[in-house]
Amino acid sequence: MYFPDLSRGARAPLLALCMICTALSAVAATDAPAKSGAKKTPLLTRDELRACMASHTKRQQERDSLVDVKSKLDAERADIQTSGQALKDQLAALDRTNAEMVAKYVEANNAREKRIDDFEKASNDFNARVEAATAADATYKKDCADRRFDEKDELAIKKGK
Repeated sequence: MYFPDLSRGARAPLLALCMICTALSAVAATDAPAKSGAKKTPLLTRDELRACMASHTKRQQERDSLVDVKSKLDAERADIQTSGQALKDQLAALDRTNAEMVAKYVEANNAREKRIDDFEKASNDFNARVEAATAADATYKKDCADRRFDEKDELAIKKGK
């Protein structure tokens, strides 16, 4: 570019400004199709937002409950393993000629087997709850996550309206 009526010192900033404008217009031209092609999701209605907020709260409570159940199951598993080792030690020291001691050992072993069965049932129930929670998370993500909403609706819902 040539600016004959400007002094040499005044041309440099103007030339830089022209270069910046050209670069910005090029970026805007390449970015425009992406913006116009991007699909904006409609705003959630107040009822949809209320349902999403309730779902979020319910999912959080279920996750907290699952964490508690898992810690209890882990403690039960450790206790069952400990009792199994104790029964092995008892079996090694068991006087097999004493019928009363053998009966006590068999009773303790049967009680442990029942605990194992109960543990397996609780584990299966826990796994089913985890699968249901995973499905609920996927549904929430599809229906609610990354969805736009009016903040006024959110405030109204929190106030109980």
